[in-house]
Amino acid sequence: MKPFTLPVLLACCSLMAGCPSYGGEWGELSPAQQQTLTPHRNQWDGLSDEQRENMARGADRWISMDAEQRRSMSDRYERWQALTPEKRQDLTQKLRTYKQLDPLQQRQLKERFGKFNKLPKDRQEQLRQKFEKMPAKDRAKALERMKERGPNGPKHRRNMDRPQQRPPPGQHQRRQQPQRSKPGG
Repeated sequence: MKPFTLPVLLACCSLMAGCPSYGGEWGELSPAQQQTLTPHRNQWDGLSDEQRENMARGADRWISMDAEQRRSMSDRYERWQALTPEKRQDLTQKLRTYKQLDPLQQRQLKERFGKFNKLPKDRQEQLRQKFEKMPAKDRAKALERMKERGPNGPKHRRNMDRPQQRPPPGQHQRRQQPQRSKPGG
């Protein structure tokens, strides 16, 4: 692993972790954190408090991982490094937006993403291409419809305040015609 990759990896890990805050001094780190961060000891004093906190949290996360989790994290980091700066910035902004969602919206988004990931790769690509080819205003409308219906909601717009009444199978629902008075009656 390149010498500068661990701090970035640890910072990325810490974005996902909800760990407690840490002090800014090297001596305030646990021995395990110090061991994990030893390659960066000389840079420590030049880091901002936020960077130190992120690295300390990331070190805790790294320490708690088993070998498979570390391998997976390293793979994700390598994919991150392969992205263009513009794509990284875009993803960082999307993460900020996600964190501003309320917990219900976050859960719904995770469920939709999970369903999408279960689709065959060719179907995922078809949907991506279809979405990318849409004009911006149509994409915005599609996103709004997805928000309205939630992960398991209706596929068509309806009045969601009233339950939909449907006749039993085999029976047709007829509209009642106004009764006409008979002549001479």
